[in-house]
Amino acid sequence: MRGRRTSFASASPKPSCSACWPARSGWAPLFDATRALLPRAANGLEVEALRAVGARRVAIAAPYTETLTRKFAEYFTAAGLEVAATRCLGIERPVEMALLDPQVPADLARAVHADAAGVDAVHLTCPRWPTVGSLARLEQELGVPVTSSSQSVLYGTLSRLGIRDDIRGFGSLLERLPAVPARVPGGELGVARWPGSGVRARPPMIPGVHSQ
Repeated sequence: MRGRRTSFASASPKPSCSACWPARSGWAPLFDATRALLPRAANGLEVEALRAVGARRVAIAAPYTETLTRKFAEYFTAAGLEVAATRCLGIERPVEMALLDPQVPADLARAVHADAAGVDAVHLTCPRWPTVGSLARLEQELGVPVTSSSQSVLYGTLSRLGIRDDIRGFGSLLERLPAVPARVPGGELGVARWPGSGVRARPPMIPGVHSQ
């Protein structure tokens, strides 16, 4: 396992039917607007997920380069979380992240948890590497909530759609869905309304994190 503190052939996937649908149906402008929103929303949903599991002091693992992982740590810090430790793999190309074996992020989660005693949660950032299937097992092993980017987006989406299904086997975050209170209509994805201030705030975007 490559792990840092603080070559696959490139692929050109064929467009799926879902990718062609907007152009055929005339919904292309809405589709484009949604795609523009998602990167900003995804960052905010990761913070939301960590708050949902009660995390204040976290350890972050990522497949990214050290520079990009540091930017992500700064993002979480700006959102009010304490980042106790980070580990990364130093990968630059998204296709390499997607082809990682699921054991790689699991091992990195164990390593970064060992680096930071007393953390409230471990977060596996990046939607490209395979994480969701390992989260429940890691939580049992490490004794703290373990969240990931993909899981966070799923949690945020289902909660906003009012879906409260009992989902087990994919981490304690999704197991919280049935208890999530109804949301106020019109709430913006990834935007926090700070209590008592009446002001909406969002930490700055992380260049390149979800746009590679």
